[in-house]
Amino acid sequence: MNPSNFINSGNVMLLRGVNYFLKTKEFHEKQFTNTRQIGFIAQKIEKIYPEVVLTDKDGYKSVDYSRLTPILLEAIKEQQKIIDNQQSAIGNLQTENQTFKQQLTIINNQLSIINSKLGMEAKKK
Repeated sequence: MNPSNFINSGNVMLLRGVNYFLKTKEFHEKQFTNTRQIGFIAQKIEKIYPEVVLTDKDGYKSVDYSRLTPILLEAIKEQQKIIDNQQSAIGNLQTENQTFKQQLTIINNQLSIINSKLGMEAKKK
């Protein structure tokens, strides 16, 4: 095994989960269940992540969902980095906002003092 250090999880947003029914009448010999399924269309996902699609001897395709796990894990990790960066930015903005509020309070207090002195000056004249 020669592992690559990079799994392209950027295409996860292209995946589209679907509900579907297997073609039980056309493939009676496969004994498919007639209940609604959830998953991906193999032909669609193959264009994005061909490594997770299996093709049998008759050319029928299926998705090996266990192979999606590393891709989804890397996408979650990338998303978590974004969330962490945003949380840090929010924290910085909150700190900056608090500083501005304190400065505004000081300026308002100084303005009140100036206005009251000006009011006194006007009364003296």
